Amino acid sequence: MKRTKLRGLKSSYDRRRERKASRNLCIRKYCRRRPRPYRRVCDTCESREKFARNPILRLFHNLKSGAKRRRIPFALPFAWFCAAASASGYDRAHGQSRDSLTVDRIDNRRGYEPDNIQFISHAENSRKGWYERHGKPWEQKEVENENEPF
Repeated sequence: MKRTKLRGLKSSYDRRRERKASRNLCIRKYCRRRPRPYRRVCDTCESREKFARNPILRLFHNLKSGAKRRRIPFALPFAWFCAAASASGYDRAHGQSRDSLTVDRIDNRRGYEPDNIQFISHAENSRKGWYERHGKPWEQKEVENENEPF
């Protein structure tokens, strides 16, 4: 069944968007921020939509901004990160639980480089940090599938 609009009548959604645009507010629902001049959507809503369309981009952005905040050199290409995250399962298994994956630098004196990172679990990353802080040698657990490149 096709919805037809009567000429001159507007839906409540259209009326709300016009009202918000006339007050120079973001047109997204429940948002009260002001967009930049000549734009209808604020930067916050725009970035949320961008990251919702590409979740790996959010993971890459969070990793890169964290490295910048801690003043760690970051030289990972986005295409390489996408391939590595997909191959290791990081894009599906990241999170805060002990079994979820994290991005770990093998040598903490070096930055984020393709040959210096690995995807390991939170528990294993914590164990590695404890061994490094106490000056003991750390050995990584054996991987089930050693043919994987990452």
